[in-house]
Amino acid sequence: MIASTPVDSSVFAGIFSTDAMRMCSRTTTGFQKYLNVEAALARVPGRLGIIPREAADEIQRNASADKFDIGKLKTRTELVGYPAQPVVEQLVSLCAGKLGEYCHWGATTQDITDPATVLQIREALQ
Repeated sequence: MIASTPVDSSVFAGIFSTDAMRMCSRTTTGFQKYLNVEAALARVPGRLGIIPREAADEIQRNASADKFDIGKLKTRTELVGYPAQPVVEQLVSLCAGKLGEYCHWGATTQDITDPATVLQIREALQ
């Protein structure tokens, strides 16, 4: 990879950021924030009976960035222009049977993106 900004440079990166800050913006860290929001979005409606409890459990069980194909997420995000849809697509595909149909239930892209961004900012501020 060719450095396109000082932050990308192996020589200058330490001047503009820290290792802790780079951990906050790692690809899997950022996507995990989206997945944390999707898991919470499933958990509460599952408890209230709005979606099947087994669907909520399955979504939460699979909401782990470790299970995701990051290359596929990158490709789909570049195509779509935002990460929420590719995250949901993979989360749905990871869920057993048709339980993934309840991923993102009643939410907009912004409903996921905003809290995921806030979680990432919160981590960066700490």
